[in-house]
Amino acid sequence: MTLPPIVAIYYTTLDVWGEESFISQHAYYHKKIYLTLVGITLATLFFRGLGERLYGAGSEYTRSLEALLISVKKIMVAKGHRFRSQLPLIKKTSNVFDMITHPENQIKVILEEAKHFITEHLGLHEEQFDITIIRCGPYKPEPMFFAWLNQSWKRTLPDKICAATSTARHCLETGEECFFESKKAAEKDGLYHFSDRDIRNKYVGSIFCRPLLVDLPEASDRYLITFATYGVTVCDVNDKEGKKSIQFIFGEFARRIELELTLKSIQSWKYNLSKNKASK
Repeated sequence: MTLPPIVAIYYTTLDVWGEESFISQHAYYHKKIYLTLVGITLATLFFRGLGERLYGAGSEYTRSLEALLISVKKIMVAKGHRFRSQLPLIKKTSNVFDMITHPENQIKVILEEAKHFITEHLGLHEEQFDITIIRCGPYKPEPMFFAWLNQSWKRTLPDKICAATSTARHCLETGEECFFESKKAAEKDGLYHFSDRDIRNKYVGSIFCRPLLVDLPEASDRYLITFATYGVTVCDVNDKEGKKSIQFIFGEFARRIELELTLKSIQSWKYNLSKNKASK
C-alpha cells in the first residue's frame, strides 16, 4: 500500500518547510490535502482490515473489498467534479439545488462503475448480469423502470416483476434487503418469479434487491434497486463468506444509488409543488 508513505512524506514536508512561503501562504489548501489523504488512508485500512478479519489476509474477498473502495472513490470524485464545475455559474438569484443536483447523470456514473467492478473483479461478462431501478411514485403510482444498465435488453414488464410471488414484491412489502445466491432456491420458496431470460438461461442465476422508501410531505416514492445475474451465480450456495461479501458489495453500490434517488424524489416533489401553486 503506497498511501501511508505518501501521507508520512507530505506530513514531514509540512513540518520541515512549514514556514516557507509556498506552504505558509497556502496553509488552508495544504490542510485540506493532508486531511483528504488521511481520510482515504484510514478508509483503505478499514476496508482491508475488514476483509482480512472476515476472510483472511490476501483472500479473494479482501481484494474485492479493496477494489470496491476504489470504485466508490471514483463515484465521489465524479460528483465533486460536477459540483465544482457549477461554482463559477452561481449567482445570487440562482437555484443552487437544481444547478448541482443531477441524479440521473450520477446514477449513470454509479451504474458504469458497478458494471466495471462486476466484469473486472467478479469475472462476469456484460450479457450475464443487469442492474435495474423500478420506481413506484405518487405521480405515476404504477411500477415503471427508472434506470437500467443494459439499454438494448427486452425486459419483463415492471408490474409482472412486482407480482405476488416475486423477490421484488417481497422486498417492497417488508422493506428489507434480499439476496438469493440461487434463483432456483428462491423460486421454490415462493420468493422469485422466473423471467423469459431466466428460462433461456436454464433458471441459473443470483438476485439482490434493495428497496427504498422516500417519504415527503403529502407524497412518497418507492424504489427497488436490483442486481441480477443470468446463466451464472455470483457465489456457491454453501459459500457463506462469498454470500456475505457479495451482499456487502452490491449493498454499497445500492447505497450510492439511494442517495441520488432521494434527491430525484425531492426534485419531483418541488416541481409538482410549484406546478400546483401556479395552477391555483
